[in-house]
Amino acid sequence: MTAMPTHLWPARYRMIDGWRALAALTVVCHHLHFGIQYNVGHMGVMVFFVISGYCIAATSESCLRHGHGFTTYMRRRVRRIYPPYLFALLFFAATRLLKWTMGGGMQLSSSIIVWLQTLTLTQWLTLLWHPATYASSNQTLCVAAFWSLNYEEQFYLVIGAIMVVSSRLGWPIMWGVLALMIPAFAWNLTHPSISYGFFLEYWVHFSLGALVFYRLCKMTNATASRTIDAGLSILVLGSGVAWALNKGPGFPLQRSVYAEWFICGAFALFLLVARSVDDFLVRTWLAQSWPNSAF
Repeated sequence: MTAMPTHLWPARYRMIDGWRALAALTVVCHHLHFGIQYNVGHMGVMVFFVISGYCIAATSESCLRHGHGFTTYMRRRVRRIYPPYLFALLFFAATRLLKWTMGGGMQLSSSIIVWLQTLTLTQWLTLLWHPATYASSNQTLCVAAFWSLNYEEQFYLVIGAIMVVSSRLGWPIMWGVLALMIPAFAWNLTHPSISYGFFLEYWVHFSLGALVFYRLCKMTNATASRTIDAGLSILVLGSGVAWALNKGPGFPLQRSVYAEWFICGAFALFLLVARSVDDFLVRTWLAQSWPNSAF
């Protein structure tokens, strides 16, 4: 008996901008020392990774559909991420220089290598040789909050490479995303509390967002959709139990991949459930006050 097709949603999930804003608010609260005992900032970044997975999956599929290749895809990614990043770097450098002229210590690195890594978002290379519990502890970072961009840049490049393979071999992009989840799961299970800066460490988190996109916007087979739903539910339940049993000194003090999986999986499930009320939510006054952004 053939499973009935599922309803396909438009790729544009408008309330994602709202969830992104709330995640950003948790990061701000963390840096203002609100909720720091629960590491709410790190939790917010996990939500960002899921949202990024959804948006980049939608973008890559759109590029292929319109005949755009790797160059166009990456040019759009660079244009989106680098202007605000470079502005933030300039602001940081200006404030550090102002502090220095007022008698404070010099906080800007004199190393050309450090600045080259900063400008290219390759500070993660330092972590390969000097791993840390949290990637934000990387001493090469001018601003600790930029640690997640190191992973985002790698996600863009990997998805771009998968796009090239997909266009040449006729394979769905989703196959590449799923294939990389296997070594990513293995890496997380063998290194649950340490960061080397390599994209595989957060590929599962990112991929969950991509799976939400494919589940909502591409999958027409009910059996495949139910498999995704069941897999997410099992991940949330299993990681929640593992987090409760193996959190050691605690999530705020030591990275716990089980806690991260729980947060990302739960948010992915929430996105699936909340999709049906997206139109209602975007009509609320609060949602209308948030600026919209394109993928």
